[in-house]
Parts: sequence; C-alpha cells; structure tokens
Amino acid sequence: MENRELELKDIAGYLPHEPLFINEFRTASTFYYYGSETVIGSNNKGYVKEFYKIVLRPLSDLYRTITHNGEEIIPIVELARLAYPSGDMNWELWQTKAVDKEDGIIIGKFSYNKDEDYFYSNCGVVKGCSNLYDYLQELKVDYRGLIDAVLAISVYDLSENPYK
Repeated sequence: MENRELELKDIAGYLPHEPLFINEFRTASTFYYYGSETVIGSNNKGYVKEFYKIVLRPLSDLYRTITHNGEEIIPIVELARLAYPSGDMNWELWQTKAVDKEDGIIIGKFSYNKDEDYFYSNCGVVKGCSNLYDYLQELKVDYRGLIDAVLAISVYDLSENPYK
C-alpha cells in the first residue's frame, strides 16, 4: 500500500454534504467549505488533515441497501438510474451490478470498476459521469480508497452509523 496523505481534493466533493470527521478520541465534528478558503471549523486550515479523519461508507455499500435522506436505496441501482434517466429501464441489484431484465434475461448491466475507477455499462457509453461521482459523494461512499489508506474511518467502525 502506498503512503498517502489526505489532501483537500480527497474531501472537497464531500463537503457540501456535511460529512462527519472523527478524531482519535471519537469526537465528531462537521467541517464546512467557506468561499475560497479551505476547510474551516477549527482554528487552522491543517486541522482536519492532522487530527481528524472523514467518516465514509465503504465502497462495498454500493451493493447494499442503505438509508439516505430517510429512504432505503441500493446505490448502484440509483447510479444506473442516473446514468439512464429516461425511465425505460427497470434497474435492480444482481450480484455486484445493477441489471435490467426482460423476460428473465439480462439486457442491461451497470457496474463500477473500483480498480480502474470508471462506470461500465453494456447499454452504451455512460454519459454524465460527473453527476455519478457527485452522487457517490452525496452518499459519502469512499470511491477514492481513503479507508484502505487509513485516511478515513468506515461508518462500520463506529458504534452507530451517523449517516442512517
């Protein structure tokens, strides 16, 4: 595993969605983005990086039922719906993919390749990928590998999931 440092680019997309940050004493804080400044909420800009870790959902939550804004969803299914918003496809979870079936036969597949960081679909080119990453950030899903790099805390490492 490469030695990484937490950078602003790693957490910037999560900030509009008010993620929690936990320090070594398990004290939670919410930090905000303020204009052209970096993260605030404490007495200096480097505070988050030095003393706090962002709390995120592991990437495996893409394929689990989670609660978001009071609604139970399966993120990979919702991502497929975002990628193909016409409503012509009836996406559901199958193994580690969202699929659309017709007469029991899979006609559409939608998945995320974590090793190469891209969305895949056999239905054609996935358009508007930025909104898919925006949605991952809204859900606080760790698609950047911060938990594995020990730069973030999994919601499952806490006694209670703060994002339910």
